[in-house]
Amino acid sequence: MKILLALLGVLLFIYICVLLVTARRQGKLLKVLGLTVLSGIIGMVAVNLLTGFTGVRIPVNWWTVGTSSIFGLPGVIALLVIKMFF
Repeated sequence: MKILLALLGVLLFIYICVLLVTARRQGKLLKVLGLTVLSGIIGMVAVNLLTGFTGVRIPVNWWTVGTSSIFGLPGVIALLVIKMFF
């Protein structure tokens, strides 16, 4: 399990680095970051709204909201993967 969490952390770090470099090169840093935050929050809300159908729920706290805001949809997917194993 520790290896899986470490791998997940490395992948999320690479995602953030690529996102920031790409956004900076395009000159749209704030727009890209805003869309990342918005997509993460919407993804988390969608998962929690579909709890009745799927039985999967992401608890709303500072860590999960921060993760979904900073990492966007990959963050929400990471939270779901972590939820599956723990």
